[in-house]
Amino acid sequence: MPDNIGPLLRMDKYEHFLQTRKEPQAIYLAINTNIKSFNNMCPSKEQHWLLGYWKEAELNKYYNPRFGIYLGKIVFDKKGNKLIPKYLPTNIENLEEEVKKIKNPLWLANKNLNYIKPELHGTTEGQSYYMADPNNLEYECKIEKNTQVLSQVQIISYVKEIHSKNVKMIQNYMDTINKDYGIKPYVLSDEIYDELGKVGILTKEQAERF
Repeated sequence: MPDNIGPLLRMDKYEHFLQTRKEPQAIYLAINTNIKSFNNMCPSKEQHWLLGYWKEAELNKYYNPRFGIYLGKIVFDKKGNKLIPKYLPTNIENLEEEVKKIKNPLWLANKNLNYIKPELHGTTEGQSYYMADPNNLEYECKIEKNTQVLSQVQIISYVKEIHSKNVKMIQNYMDTINKDYGIKPYVLSDEIYDELGKVGILTKEQAERF
């Protein structure tokens, strides 16, 4: 198996930007959409993809960048032995202005009708998936003749609808929690923290900071 791996996005500068602006005791909310923001990021025999155990997470982070919507954050006030959550949604009044700054085409990937499950290979680190063909991906990796490329008007309408529905759902959930006077603390096992940490929800260290 060749050692070359297709070009990865440089995520470190974006992660540093976000991490240095986060409040340590807040939960930040966002949602991925089905809109892709890069064209022709496809595996090939010359530049194949070698994905580890967390195949889906690696695909979404490096190879399948999609258009996401930031929904805001949840902050907490302490009252006695309870936490009172407060949802602070994002303001999208400047959405049209921000959409105009996007240079890449935004498009909806169709389901790959010729999908072939990628080969699984054993490595020193464990099992890995080897992708050397665009048909190893369940959805298109490049713009085709029948691909729907979105106009600015379509993008704005889509974002407004998704943002509105999710903000309302989150706020209703917060209202339900606060009807019971907040969140009562209880201790989770290390195993549960491990599982929550793996999917990016909450680590034991984060919980101890509250």
